[in-house]
This record gives sequence, structure tokens and C-alpha cells, in this order.
Amino acid sequence: KIRKRHNMNETERLHAWMQRQGITAAMLAKATGIEYTYLTRMLSGDRPISDTLRWRISTIYGSAVAVRIFLDEKRERA
Repeated sequence: KIRKRHNMNETERLHAWMQRQGITAAMLAKATGIEYTYLTRMLSGDRPISDTLRWRISTIYGSAVAVRIFLDEKRERA
């Protein structure tokens, strides 16, 4: 079965932010209330980053963080 990878640039930026902040997948799952297994699928690129995750990161960690993680690629394309 071939797996489609979803928006790896966004996923890579999320990974980099988590690493800089010292946040593990388990910690992010707990903080956002997103099921750990679903979150790890998003982090591996097997599932697209959900709008729910984007919204919860923005709410918990601030909109500036969410913009840096999720909107930078869209700005690059414009």
C-alpha cells in the first residue's frame, strides 16, 4: 500500500517547533486533546494536519506560533 504524504513542509515546521520547545508528541496530544495515535499519523505525514490541531495550537500556544508553523508555506506560494 502506497501512503500519500500530506504537506510535509507544514509537518516539518511543526516538528521543528516541537523540538525547539521540547514538546513531545505525547505532550502535544495531551495539551490539545487530540488522540495520540491520530496526532502521530499527522506528524508522520500519513494524515493531513487537521484544522482542529491548527486551531488548538493557536488557542493554546498563541496565534503567532500557529502562523509560523502553518501559514509560512502559503505566504511563500503567494
